[in-house]
Amino acid sequence: MNPILSICIPTFNRPDWLLIALNSVYDSTISNNIEICISNNASDLDYSLVENFLSTTSNSFITTNYFKHEKKINIDENHQYVINMSKSEHVFLLGDDDLFLEGQLSKLINLVIEEKPDLAIFNGLKVDANGTYLGTHFELPHRYYNNIEDAFYDLRDKGSFGAVLTKKKCFNNKIFERFYGTQHGYGIFW
Repeated sequence: MNPILSICIPTFNRPDWLLIALNSVYDSTISNNIEICISNNASDLDYSLVENFLSTTSNSFITTNYFKHEKKINIDENHQYVINMSKSEHVFLLGDDDLFLEGQLSKLINLVIEEKPDLAIFNGLKVDANGTYLGTHFELPHRYYNNIEDAFYDLRDKGSFGAVLTKKKCFNNKIFERFYGTQHGYGIFW
């Protein structure tokens, strides 16, 4: 059975932050099958703690898929690669330096189950390395859109590398590849 959600994490040279992100998933109370897909972009730093965590930590509702590239690819290719690793209908891009706050992963799963959105962009909290709250990335009230034009007008500058949920079928490899080198490939979800 395919997982209800794929959490896709492209990573490069941030193993310590990635461990925090992974712990935020494994520490969440969930009762639906999800998968974590990690695409390591030929990092120079040692990821053995991450790899050990993945091989020794278990949760019957979480499967993991980890791949390390032999040579570095651009950031857009790494995003594309990790999305293509996923097996679920919905993918959630999570930055390797991002994490789920308590209770938020279960809310995300419920959103997927109950509403099955084509696209959802979430605001994130800015926090420094000490965990001090610095604000939000952008202010946007919770809302739904019934047409792409209204959504695009409001959200055109709100897509970020992380905190994006989309149906995998909305992801088009050929169009995404046109964004290579721009570091804005996430715009393909539009």
